[in-house]
Amino acid sequence: SLDEAVSREFITQDELLTTIESLDFIWRIRNELHFATGRPDDTLTFEHQRDIAQAFGYGDDVGSFMSDYYRAARTVRRLYRAARAAVTGARLPAPSDQATDGFYTAAGFLHLPEGSDGWFAHNPVRLMEAIWICSRHNVRLSRSVELSIRDHLPRVNDEFRQNDLVRRFFVAACNHPLHAGQALREAARCGLLGAYIPEFDAVRNILRYEDFHSYPTDEHTLRAVEAIADLATGDSTVQRCLREALENLSDPYILIMALLLHDLGKVEGDVHVEASVRITHEICQRIGMPEEDEERIAFLVHHHILMTTISQYRDIDDEETIQQFAKTMQSEQRLRALFLLSYADLSAVGPGVWNDWKGALLMRLYLRTVRVLLGRAETSDEDYWHSTKANAIREATPEHLRGHVEAHIRGLGQRYFVAYSAVQIARHIETMERAKQASLVVEAIPDATTGTSELIVCTSDRPGLFAAISGALSSHLIDVIAAAAFTGPDGIVVDSFTVSDARNGTPLTKAQTARIEQILHDVLIDGADIGDYMERARKKIFTLLQPKVPIRTRVQFDNESSRSHTVVDVETGDRTGLLYDLTRAFAKARIDIASSRIVTDARRVRDSFYVSCDHHQINDVDTQHMIEKAILDAIHQPSSASGATA
Repeated sequence: SLDEAVSREFITQDELLTTIESLDFIWRIRNELHFATGRPDDTLTFEHQRDIAQAFGYGDDVGSFMSDYYRAARTVRRLYRAARAAVTGARLPAPSDQATDGFYTAAGFLHLPEGSDGWFAHNPVRLMEAIWICSRHNVRLSRSVELSIRDHLPRVNDEFRQNDLVRRFFVAACNHPLHAGQALREAARCGLLGAYIPEFDAVRNILRYEDFHSYPTDEHTLRAVEAIADLATGDSTVQRCLREALENLSDPYILIMALLLHDLGKVEGDVHVEASVRITHEICQRIGMPEEDEERIAFLVHHHILMTTISQYRDIDDEETIQQFAKTMQSEQRLRALFLLSYADLSAVGPGVWNDWKGALLMRLYLRTVRVLLGRAETSDEDYWHSTKANAIREATPEHLRGHVEAHIRGLGQRYFVAYSAVQIARHIETMERAKQASLVVEAIPDATTGTSELIVCTSDRPGLFAAISGALSSHLIDVIAAAAFTGPDGIVVDSFTVSDARNGTPLTKAQTARIEQILHDVLIDGADIGDYMERARKKIFTLLQPKVPIRTRVQFDNESSRSHTVVDVETGDRTGLLYDLTRAFAKARIDIASSRIVTDARRVRDSFYVSCDHHQINDVDTQHMIEKAILDAIHQPSSASGATA
């Protein structure tokens, strides 16, 4: 029993009391889940958290409720660790590896030498040395060492934090990137990390509810550092690229420390980057980091959202976007570190947030920027249609169409030329020629690596085309991940959508593609109303999906990311038919959509649309307000024709 565990000194009296309180709290949550759902449902999803928080007296303060949940969960996990130590401690083998200064490792744990009373009291620097040994030898703290460190935490004072040898042990622990996550986890678990860096302790159990992270800030941070270790065994193309970047990183401790510090500004709120940078400088100066290292760490913290934002929400096939990003990075080492940090940060947001598609976007941005930094960017000459890539397009194009290649790529422009591979462009040429005869051609090319398909729609350009395609896809539960539209001089448009089956995250089947083509033929050629298909989809296939998690809607206009288009960023809660309603709102406002990025996580969407009005950017404030109102009306007053989630 727990009382026996105390009497036999497996756990302390204080641990007994906090464990009982924590178990009671978790069991009450479990019971409330069963009452709320009417079944044995033990998953505390976003949808349930608000209801239970209100039932427990937290009102609308879901963040505080979840912070208390994680505090209780950590306490129970400590009990399990103590139980494991109790049942394995009696069978410890002889010391297997004398580490240094008397520490030794056995059975994957770090132990103190016999007769070590006063071990940390005589030399407090050994507290951080223990963490360094954990990182160096990839072991964890034994129960006895963990308790001993806890007992000596009062010795972690200003003198300790400013000690040069302590800093060197800490930096050395961070310089083993594949083991640093486990070592820092041990430091956090015993309280040493929070004592050495009080700002880390300040974000303990802080959960910014609107941020949609599944974990409190401190847990997210540790998981981000631990994600680097996963690269040792990953076998996907993206993971191999990340592993190569890690192997060529000159100072891994810069990356690990940036990961450790990147979100500490969340103690002040969701908008945290500037605060995180300020806190980073304060910490680095306090512990005595060299000025050059301080600047490198602060650079990564300042830009830790940048690479993710550009890869997911901006046109990374736009050469200007790549040039601007390369100018910010300045060096390949900085780019490598930010590539790794972006992967780790995304991986630690919550289950399923990191996926192959986001990884592919990050890798594409990384590789294209590397080429610019190394002086090997794609040609920007006006005669790019005579380049090596253009020759590759000719080789991939059927012989009877090779004479169309130059006119095709000249007509659609350099952004199109850069955006697609030679094989894709050759396929587009063939598809557009067929569309001139058949009025409409729809093709889907699967990509098993990312679980997506490139859906190509070739037809004559017309107002509302993007909305019609979005509606056709929505009505058949097909997720749109990204989209781009290019129109040739003859008025034939190539709409390219990156899509997947929303139910299982797989490429489209031939049957699905055929159904989409039939709907588009009915709407675009025969004049049917796409709203009728959306209405049938809503009534027959789904109940209307509305987010139970309240999400603030934001609409922003960006005229800096592109010379030719305005980027409209829309962030709101996901629901049935949202993409269709948004694109229809643009069409009604006579706004042309050139391309878009569609990202959905945890029932929240952030869609970015590259748009223009009469082939110009939208700089007029009144016009922006008109578009914003149309978007807000589309989001909050969805038509009865709204169908499946886009």
